[in-house]
Amino acid sequence: MAVNGNYKRKHYLAPFTGEETEPTVWSRLGNRISTMEDDSNEETDSSVFYDSLDGTAEETLLSRTEVWTFEGQYDPTDPAHIIIAKARRAEDEGRKVWHKIEETDGSTVVGVAKIFEPKAGGGDASAKEIISGRLAYIKAPTVTPKSGE
Repeated sequence: MAVNGNYKRKHYLAPFTGEETEPTVWSRLGNRISTMEDDSNEETDSSVFYDSLDGTAEETLLSRTEVWTFEGQYDPTDPAHIIIAKARRAEDEGRKVWHKIEETDGSTVVGVAKIFEPKAGGGDASAKEIISGRLAYIKAPTVTPKSGE
């Protein structure tokens, strides 16, 4: 069984211009980023039915939001960091971006996401500036399997 390092998963951002057409130019969100976690959220409901053999509840998925949290050191010259920094003072629609993930298995995930809790700069006086936030897809992204599969 092959085990992959997280560094092989690549995240990219592109500005959302209101068009539903996937962009051709992407900025990699990787420079100075030390943590990128799948922090997806699922809402479920449990119910017991009369046809249950032993009263065990059946859990049903009601909704799922794919969310990626990130953290690292802020570089104000990095194009992906600039996209995140601009979201700090943007309203809801202004926080939309394209988010692409190249998974470690070779598949690609692409969709429109919003940036939540963007931080670019700040921290202790003796520390480097931080960048952090959450990227939440606004609908299920498109998954394209690895070429040849």
